[in-house]
Amino acid sequence: MKLSISLAVSLILYILENIFSNKSQFNLDKVIVVTGYKAELVENIVKNYNNQIKFIRQDRQLGTANAVMAVKQEFKSDYEGSLAILCGDAPLINIVQIIDFIENK
Repeated sequence: MKLSISLAVSLILYILENIFSNKSQFNLDKVIVVTGYKAELVENIVKNYNNQIKFIRQDRQLGTANAVMAVKQEFKSDYEGSLAILCGDAPLINIVQIIDFIENK
């Protein structure tokens, strides 16, 4: 099921607001948004929110694992930091809980 584009963008912006408002609590190297369906529209709206966001296009939407593979090129094989993958349609994820999880792994 595809969400309406306005709902999808609202959810993404909500999650990004959560991330950037808590940015001082953790060492954030990159924020990457994977786009697919209506990519150009989503990117144009979201980039106005924050210019530190990088976009990667998922050519074919084949699920979360495929979206992660699309981002693989952004991380060198010797990358040793933490990585959090958040789904754009899961806005109830609390970024503070994710920070706690990463710090207490």
